[in-house]
Amino acid sequence: MRLFLQFIFACTSCFIGAYFSMGQSIEEWDVRFREGNLDEKIEALYHLYFLQEEADVDDAFSYAQHVHELGIQEGREDALAMANYCHGHYLSSKMLLEESLLRFEAAFSTFYALQNDTLCSEVYNGIGNAYFLKGDYSSAEEYYLRSIDLARTSDAERFQLIAYPNLARIYRIQNNYVEAEVLLQEYINFYEETGKLTKLGNAYGILGQLYLDQEKVETAMEYLQKGLEFQLALGSLRATANGYTNLAIANFLKGDVAQAERDFRTALKYRLQEGNPFFLAEAYFNMGDFYIEQEELDSTIHYYLMSLSIAEQSTNLIGSSDACKRLAEAYERVGNISKQLEYLKKYIALQEEQTLQTTSKQLNLLRESFEWSKLEQEQRNRSREQEMQADLTYFEHAWVRWRWIMVAIVSALGIIFIVKRRTT
Repeated sequence: MRLFLQFIFACTSCFIGAYFSMGQSIEEWDVRFREGNLDEKIEALYHLYFLQEEADVDDAFSYAQHVHELGIQEGREDALAMANYCHGHYLSSKMLLEESLLRFEAAFSTFYALQNDTLCSEVYNGIGNAYFLKGDYSSAEEYYLRSIDLARTSDAERFQLIAYPNLARIYRIQNNYVEAEVLLQEYINFYEETGKLTKLGNAYGILGQLYLDQEKVETAMEYLQKGLEFQLALGSLRATANGYTNLAIANFLKGDVAQAERDFRTALKYRLQEGNPFFLAEAYFNMGDFYIEQEELDSTIHYYLMSLSIAEQSTNLIGSSDACKRLAEAYERVGNISKQLEYLKKYIALQEEQTLQTTSKQLNLLRESFEWSKLEQEQRNRSREQEMQADLTYFEHAWVRWRWIMVAIVSALGIIFIVKRRTT
């Protein structure tokens, strides 16, 4: 069912990341990043990337680019590793998964050499996410388990818990609902003590999804409602809109169409307050999906047209393409063949444009990633040359010292020999 797929998107569009902002805002971390030395920039990047990623992943990545440049200039492997760690997440978000794995592996090798088990654990979680997106759930499970084991050996409980919700998703796919719930309950128990509202809201949302999968709608709605309470307390417009969207879909599946409509409208209200065109287009699209299920085609067309308008204004090709496809379906149902053909043609043209744009963007990202690797290799070559030159200089100086020592010893022995001959 179309609405159910939208529910899955609302609950699982973001993997649980690995960062602990220590209560500081994006603005505070940004000041520390701009004004601090390289060590402080590395720490700030660790927090800034994930805090900023939800709002604008490209802006978030700009911090990693800056740290990478400084790492090259100053020959700092730890800076390169942190930049590569964020680069791996960035490439995963762009679905360049093989390249993402290379970045994660580059980060891991440095963190491992530095014996930083917690960061190694986080990299394993990132690798697991990349494999999940590839559809390789067996490898994803393997790396989530590695992440947990490595954090456990370093006695870092909060790092151990990072992969729990992601591993729960794997168990959900395997219909292993009991294990999935155990993980989520442990995760919730820990964060209820620390008061991390975002993490609690996410975990309860996934729990709700588990029970919807088992067609236990009443229990699912209890967890979804609880997740929404945390999202409301957090004050995040986006998280709250997601929560209401999930509740709307659950009510729809329950058969409470009137309440589902109210929840969809509430979600739309929060999207309008947030003002993000991508998610606003999605909210209008959800309203269109709701009304097409009710066969209220005038309302369906109105909301799909609103979604298309917002998507076109923000050059959102995917949103525009999806809206055109749905509009063609809606006009077919009302018997308006000319409008149906008009939007089918638009849909085909947008699909072609989307393919070209995606190919171009991916090519640019691959070039950029190649350039990163090239710069890192050049920096390491320079470091090796400097080390070799330093070793050579040391041996040359040592040889000179030993040569003069040998001359002194030979001279001393010669003098002793001459003195002894004269005395005899």
